[in-house]
Amino acid sequence: MALIKTYLTGIASAILFLIPLPAATCPIGVVVSDAQERQEEPGQSSNTDENEPDRLQVTEAEQRLTLPVGVGDHGTFQFLVDTGSEATMISQEIVTMLGLSSNERQTVAALGGQADAPAVVIAELTVGKSKFTDLPAAVALEDNMGASGILGIGSLADRRIVLDFKAREILIEPSRSHMKSDDGVILVNASRNASRLVIKEASLNGRPVDIVIDTGADFSIGNPALAKAHAKKLIRSGSASFLDVMGNQHDTEVFDVGNLQIDSLRITHAQAAITDAPVFALLGLKDRPALLLGMNHLRLFKRVAVDFHSKQVAFELEDERG
Repeated sequence: MALIKTYLTGIASAILFLIPLPAATCPIGVVVSDAQERQEEPGQSSNTDENEPDRLQVTEAEQRLTLPVGVGDHGTFQFLVDTGSEATMISQEIVTMLGLSSNERQTVAALGGQADAPAVVIAELTVGKSKFTDLPAAVALEDNMGASGILGIGSLADRRIVLDFKAREILIEPSRSHMKSDDGVILVNASRNASRLVIKEASLNGRPVDIVIDTGADFSIGNPALAKAHAKKLIRSGSASFLDVMGNQHDTEVFDVGNLQIDSLRITHAQAAITDAPVFALLGLKDRPALLLGMNHLRLFKRVAVDFHSKQVAFELEDERG
């Protein structure tokens, strides 16, 4: 998913509820199994101590969180972790400063459509204790990305990402087993689709909806199929101007789309912009109701964990809501 910057007017607040349901069959906590040895390939990471997670302090970038990374011997630079984007990106400013060659081209799925962008190969990118080698990266302007770069999910296929909003940390750790549920934590299984995780255990106003967790978007986006299916429920609540990673601006409207339920979680008055983002077609979701769940909803939780290897998403409630 392309990175999005929004300027919003007239937006109401969503409200989060926990609906009592039978206990989940999958428990929480993390059970560690024996690590499997992997051959390191271009773009893959190595970690000198795989038993310990990388615990990285974050900074704010609009509504999103950025973490410090190193490029070769240089840095640190602030990169976004974007679970809605497969590709890693780096700013033109860093490419120019470090004298990186950008003779290649790469297709980027921006909000306005797929675009051809310059690309480089980063010899070494360091995130905490993890080092990514020979990592392909598309190049865009820092102002358009809202950060010095984007760490896409193509680099995180064997990792678990934990966004800790209360502690203002991002944890990146190897995924060796399934997560388990616990008090105050709702665990949802997902399916893998074009490297992204799609949650199908969800409904909007009682009707099925597919959800993609998108940490790179500061606001949730629904597709036209969602708007059509829930036309009688939509209440216009404002307007938005989106700036995508290629610098294209898009104006759209924002709606109260109703009640969003994920397992036993219910978000009332869920707010989403409606636009035909290219990622919906890439995921085969163009003609069925789907929602990119952005940071305006993810921040309702204490922590959100996305495990690409185990294909699970965990939502931890604030203590007072537990």
